Amino acid sequence: MKRISISFILLIFLTLFLSCSKDSESNPVSNEQICQIVLAWVEYDNSYWDDTGDSTVYIPNAELEGVVIANEPPDFNYFKIGNLTFSTKPYFNYSYGYLYFEHDDQPLLSQFNPVSIEVSTSLGKISGSLTLPDTIQNINLSTTDTLQIGQSFTISWTGSNADFYNFNCGYEWRDAQGNWHYKDLDSLLSGTSITFDGSIFLFNGKIDIWNISPINGPFPQKGAKPNMNGDGKGFMYYTNDFRDLSIEITVGQGLYNVTNANKKSIRHGQKFSRNIIESIKRRLGLSTYRDYKVHL
Repeated sequence: MKRISISFILLIFLTLFLSCSKDSESNPVSNEQICQIVLAWVEYDNSYWDDTGDSTVYIPNAELEGVVIANEPPDFNYFKIGNLTFSTKPYFNYSYGYLYFEHDDQPLLSQFNPVSIEVSTSLGKISGSLTLPDTIQNINLSTTDTLQIGQSFTISWTGSNADFYNFNCGYEWRDAQGNWHYKDLDSLLSGTSITFDGSIFLFNGKIDIWNISPINGPFPQKGAKPNMNGDGKGFMYYTNDFRDLSIEITVGQGLYNVTNANKKSIRHGQKFSRNIIESIKRRLGLSTYRDYKVHL
């Protein structure tokens, strides 16, 4: 079962509210009337790993995590997903000036379509609902084998009605001196195709295409409109199980002069959450952690 890191949630928050005090007219949540903001993430999966039985169980299930951000962290009452209510620890805790809530110790055995969420604190209630995006069906690649040096590359897909997608991909190569290099090509996309210019692929190497994830919710960008309301505002997201691709495209002559002794793995099998984190960091221009104060 894939898990979204709290870092991802906070980075989306940064995307949505960065410099909101300077752009109050264009930001729908930057006013003094709003006392709290909720950010919630729900992941759907068709299966989960059962530690007790040491096996994969093929039952629809979901996981939830989120944060409540306010000028001062409020007291926690409960959060609801569907008709299930959670009001005690370990389902919430306080960390770094915000209230964090989650349910991932045991999967929630339901498809939740649509999924409804309600978060209650001492500042009031915020709620919202989202439908589950369809899974990705058909994948089309401009090449399935070898890409020539300097040639552009396109991948497209059909079968999903998601609001946006997380595309997880990377380019790995070695230079003439045998040094390893890696370029992260992960992207958040509102469309169903992406083209990489040939100027990216200038060395013999390979492209690894890991997966594509369909996501419903406001596209993470400045000025996005909240989809949760009540005593404050909120943004909720719902992602379907990613389409696992694990496709390798050779660039030029590929990774030449590579042996088991000198081959260095850069980022194989990286977590879904880390891929999105890196994508959003690039969109924000964040290479290192920066202090950020919420303006409500």
